[in-house]
Amino acid sequence: MDGLFADIAQQNRSVIEMTAYLHHRFVTIHPFIDGNGRVARLMGNLYLIRNGFPPIVLDQKKRLQYYNALKKADCGDLCEFVQLIARAVNDALSQTLAIAGGKDTLIPLRELSQRSSYSQEYLSLAARKGLLDATKISKTWHATKRALDEYCREHGRKQA
Repeated sequence: MDGLFADIAQQNRSVIEMTAYLHHRFVTIHPFIDGNGRVARLMGNLYLIRNGFPPIVLDQKKRLQYYNALKKADCGDLCEFVQLIARAVNDALSQTLAIAGGKDTLIPLRELSQRSSYSQEYLSLAARKGLLDATKISKTWHATKRALDEYCREHGRKQA
């Protein structure tokens, strides 16, 4: 089973790396007078969607980070740009999960702690240690009811 997860992880990594590469190459070619970045973002999103990912949004607040990562990519170092795309993919996946409904809805740990015998601080520590399947959206940790149930089965207390 571990081999299967490794294969899936590698495939996902390849999709993210190719998205970054396509985006950067298009911007480098610069075929239009205006709108090259928008077309590159559209191309990247089309590639992500065709590979089963949700579309991403490159936050306007991180424009300087985006330009700096593109400059490094121009010098042959695509790592920072790949990381930028990977974080955007992670955010898009988190937002998709947040609206999934039922036991798979992402809930802030503050709210999840009110439905359990654990404090928010305890759940946050478990998330940081990787014991609780959780994700950080902005500065707030989120997890699902399913993840909390799984954590309880593996690590202790029964839930209400």
